[in-house]
Amino acid sequence: GGERPPDSGKGVELVLGALGVRRDLYAIGKTKTFLRAGVSQYLEKARDAKLVRAAATIAARHRGRHARFVFQGMLVEKRAKEAAEAAKRTEVKRRQSLVASQAIQQAAEAAEG
Repeated sequence: GGERPPDSGKGVELVLGALGVRRDLYAIGKTKTFLRAGVSQYLEKARDAKLVRAAATIAARHRGRHARFVFQGMLVEKRAKEAAEAAKRTEVKRRQSLVASQAIQQAAEAAEG
């Protein structure tokens, strides 16, 4: 019943070692890990710091994604405006050309008649 898998304490040692907890500040029993005074608070602070870094990373990525989204929208608006302006210029030129051809036609008819 209370047997732990072989080397399950090794994982605890690796994690605590990676977090900078000295070997003399904890003991690994069959089913529990015993921490000396202050180690639990140290681990909580390390956990909190990790969560703060993770939250900052998530927030930064969100801000970047949002900025790219807004910028893409601005580009779409700019391109739409440019296309509308180009269409307007084309229409103005078409009308000017039509007016000029009508004037030429009227002048030709006046010369004939």
